[in-house]
Amino acid sequence: MGLCAHLVHFDGYSGQDDWITIVRPATAADLPQWAQLRIALWDWDTVGDHAEEAERLYCAGHPGRIAFVALDDAGGVTGFAETGRVVYFRRAL
Repeated sequence: MGLCAHLVHFDGYSGQDDWITIVRPATAADLPQWAQLRIALWDWDTVGDHAEEAERLYCAGHPGRIAFVALDDAGGVTGFAETGRVVYFRRAL
């Protein structure tokens, strides 16, 4: 099942445990597993490049950017979502 098919657990939720996917903000401790997942999508860089980029963009407090990780029952990273604010400027003609 994909992440969208699961319930998302936040502190205080008391649903059925077998349907819960814990989603939380990513931290630097997640970088090794997170980078492995990133390379599955973007395989032209190394795992080290992905870890460095994720740390620079999402763990270093870059304004307007946040990443989340989905965890399995053992606390392993099984998915991620990265987002950022994109600003477009229209050029006056």
